[in-house]
Amino acid sequence: ESEVFDKTKLVSSHFNITASAFACPPDNSSSTLGLMHSAAAGLVERAFENCSQIKCEGTRKCSLLLTATHLILEYDVDTEGLFEGEMMAVHEEAERQKMIEESGGGSVDEEKIRDAMEKRQKEIAALRPQSIRWNLSELSHVYLRRYRLRDSAIELFFIPSGGTSFGGYGLYSPSTSLFIDFGPGYEGVSRRDDAAFAIMKRAPPQSIKQWPDRAAQFLHEQLNRLTIGWVESRISNFDYLLHLNMLAGRSYNDTCQYPVMPWVLSNYKSEEVPDLTDPDNFRDLTKPMGALNPERLQDFIERFNTFADPSIPPFMYGSHYSTNAGVVLHFLVRLHPFAGLHRQLQGGHFDVADRLFASVPRTWDMCTGSSAAEVKELTPEWYCNPAFLKNTNNFKLGTTQDGDVLGDVVLPPWAKGSPEKFIEVMRNALESDICSSMLPDWIDLIFGRKQQGPEAIAAHNVFFYLTYFGSVDVAAIEDEGLRQATELQIAHFGQCPMQLFVRPHVRRVQYVNKKRLSFYQIISAYNS
Repeated sequence: ESEVFDKTKLVSSHFNITASAFACPPDNSSSTLGLMHSAAAGLVERAFENCSQIKCEGTRKCSLLLTATHLILEYDVDTEGLFEGEMMAVHEEAERQKMIEESGGGSVDEEKIRDAMEKRQKEIAALRPQSIRWNLSELSHVYLRRYRLRDSAIELFFIPSGGTSFGGYGLYSPSTSLFIDFGPGYEGVSRRDDAAFAIMKRAPPQSIKQWPDRAAQFLHEQLNRLTIGWVESRISNFDYLLHLNMLAGRSYNDTCQYPVMPWVLSNYKSEEVPDLTDPDNFRDLTKPMGALNPERLQDFIERFNTFADPSIPPFMYGSHYSTNAGVVLHFLVRLHPFAGLHRQLQGGHFDVADRLFASVPRTWDMCTGSSAAEVKELTPEWYCNPAFLKNTNNFKLGTTQDGDVLGDVVLPPWAKGSPEKFIEVMRNALESDICSSMLPDWIDLIFGRKQQGPEAIAAHNVFFYLTYFGSVDVAAIEDEGLRQATELQIAHFGQCPMQLFVRPHVRRVQYVNKKRLSFYQIISAYNS
């Protein structure tokens, strides 16, 4: 039974509800006086403590408060605005700075260096808001989410209306999202479901809601509607894949569960733009990246067949197609906030230049070559955002062993040095008839029947066991140290998306005229 929030807690000012200049969206009651009066009147109806907001920039501890009209996040004062692990990265950077100065022969006051860096970081963190609120009238979508393979999170999407009380279009068109984790253990799962019910009951009736007690039915209905739209060619391949990623729990807020997109082209060396009607210019989407090189695949199969660890199931690939450091931060290292996150992982500096993402042709060769560690897929930016290919921020990325100074990403010859041209060709390749005909096979590998079990083994699509949901019951781990170690491993190895399909994915109907398909044509497409 869910615990009812005791409004008398407000008398002791347990929740310090204050207005924020960062409040999103602003409305008529955004003044400090209005918020304080709301609190004093006891309008906070539900409260969930010990939560975490998950963002690309980092994770912050918070409390989630609900009134009849607003959702409020109040961040823990004790953290001083810092993200989790942020101060540890500062200490590593201070240690590196000390080593640099000592190598120059100078005397070093390590404590002074560390204190100066801590002060600088705390000054930056102090500018972050201590509380933010959202108008529930602008809530458009509510999805249940996993975090570190725990069913303990929720993601909310808002469409800001420029401050109108009852929604509307206003001045703001883009949506904003909020990813909240409710903590470890079965208690976290229960608290998530409790919070989800409370939020959905206060959301507008037209909002899309994934109710906890009807989650499977919700996914089935959404997938049916979405897939029929794709079969009828009313939804592009790019939009379809993005929607599948969203329904499978992938999120731009969590770099460990970033949306996955496929390599489509295989020609990154020709001078002229590849012919998108020639199958030779396309990657074989019926196979995972690790299976594209037959010689390397034999090594993976041998590892799988000879692996003999009683506590770890056999696997083919020790790395994953979508990881935080190896894929997301690797490809997006020239963009904020990913550059800062990359430096945090590297002790305050960029990785060695030879290991940074520097060339599209070289990256393709590595992912299809002999390296056992390179089985990367792509991120959505490869098909929509040329900014990740430019060093617009003028980061000092270093010099390779060959003497090349890293700047913008080296593109295929056919792009003629234009990131915009490169993205245009990649997107056209993704939307081509050849790609459309093979796309169901790739969906089977990533989101469908070939993700796990005997079908995955036959398709040479088996990854380390901690990448799969259900391989270990994280919620049942009572030892805090063991739980944290397991979750760090999960975050490091990558996570497979939620499995959406158990049958072979339907093929897109190819037809010359663009007439709407009849119901019976759609059914026949599913049965073929």
